Amino acid sequence: MDIIFFGILQGLLEWLPISSQGSLILVMVGFFGYSPERAIELSIYLHLGTLLVVLVYFQKEIRQLFFQIKNYSFFDFQKSRENKIISFIIISSLVTGLIGLPLFLFLIVPVFTGEVLIALTGIFLIITGVFQKLAVSKELKTKENLGLKDSILLGISQGFSIIPGISRSGITISVFLLRSYKAETALKLSFLMSIPAVIMSLFGLILFQGLPEVTIGQGILGIFFAFLSGMLSIHIFLKIAKKVKFWLFCIIIGMIALVPLLFYF
Repeated sequence: MDIIFFGILQGLLEWLPISSQGSLILVMVGFFGYSPERAIELSIYLHLGTLLVVLVYFQKEIRQLFFQIKNYSFFDFQKSRENKIISFIIISSLVTGLIGLPLFLFLIVPVFTGEVLIALTGIFLIITGVFQKLAVSKELKTKENLGLKDSILLGISQGFSIIPGISRSGITISVFLLRSYKAETALKLSFLMSIPAVIMSLFGLILFQGLPEVTIGQGILGIFFAFLSGMLSIHIFLKIAKKVKFWLFCIIIGMIALVPLLFYF
């Protein structure tokens, strides 16, 4: 079934800074004949499977943050490591919503043909690749350096990841690196801040569009296989992401995605 393949693909690609959503949409529209709006909806829906992976894989960090809520102070960025991370996640999520919601409402309106959406996805994949290439760490920081400016910048960058082709992990990790954070810290914080972002996207999808047109059985299958493939691949891919030149891969895939536009014109 298509949904099983899409779920497996989502689980494999989510951890790489190459836009799992953009890649899924390219496959759905280009090879399976899905409409652009349906491809966007389904790609967001399948993120629920990889969201569960993040909750399981980072359960220790999530528990530590949860137990610190009772001592939490919103405006105190100097109090404790956990306090800073909670403030960072809250502020970045609010900014993500302010940026992402208008883009989401625009993207779910059926204004794109399949060829145009694929081309736009390709363009943004190239932009993502170039942005990653520019992200060079100049000095090392730790989580204790998180501040209001970081929260706002990361929230803005994550908000733009609703656009197909812009990798959420790719753009947020790149901003972290441009802000001189260590790669390990950037990876972990990027995935932690993805939790409320994915939840907001799912609620937005359900609120404005309702559930995607799949049966309950198909939905469970897609989420299950996204979770299964994600659990099997996250540890390996987190190591690979530090060594492989994914910026080059983004640019190559983006350029390939532009080819159908030539035939369209």
